[in-house]
Amino acid sequence: MDGLTEYTIKKGNHFCWPRVLKARNRVNAVFWKVVFDKNSNYNLGNNDQEDWNKVLGLYFNFFNPRDNTVMVGWRYRPDRDLIELNAYYHLNKQTYYTESLMHIRREEAVYIAIRIDWSARKYLVVMESPKSGAKARHEMPFAHPEKRFWEINFYFGGNRPSPQEISIRKGNIGERDWPKTTKT
Repeated sequence: MDGLTEYTIKKGNHFCWPRVLKARNRVNAVFWKVVFDKNSNYNLGNNDQEDWNKVLGLYFNFFNPRDNTVMVGWRYRPDRDLIELNAYYHLNKQTYYTESLMHIRREEAVYIAIRIDWSARKYLVVMESPKSGAKARHEMPFAHPEKRFWEINFYFGGNRPSPQEISIRKGNIGERDWPKTTKT
């Protein structure tokens, strides 16, 4: 089909299947292609709808993924039938969320890159949808010394587990596979 792996969160769970443990050492960038499936249109019917879920990311403390982490968050907006994406960090024992940086539709491919500038000590999160032309960038400084990191799996929640089965298709891609319209 599209060469992407399907990751599914079953109703009542937070974690996806399959779960993948992928480590990297001192890499300057990681690139993904992600497609939210039609079943990602959940409705919690309360304030928990505003919680950010995790699409993907990198964590630099194997024993605590809430320490030294850079992620892309997502949530479904039932009032607009859109997926919102943001940048989401755990740094120095604090949590930082950006506002919504980008909106996409279900079944719309989004390309996501996380760049790590080791000398300037900052992350750069870049997102682009070739179909809609939507683009977003966000930088965040970091202070940790770690060079080895692991990829974060697709995850549902905040406070509540998934109200239904939700799936995405996701895969690591090379920089050469990035849409030609944006400099990452």
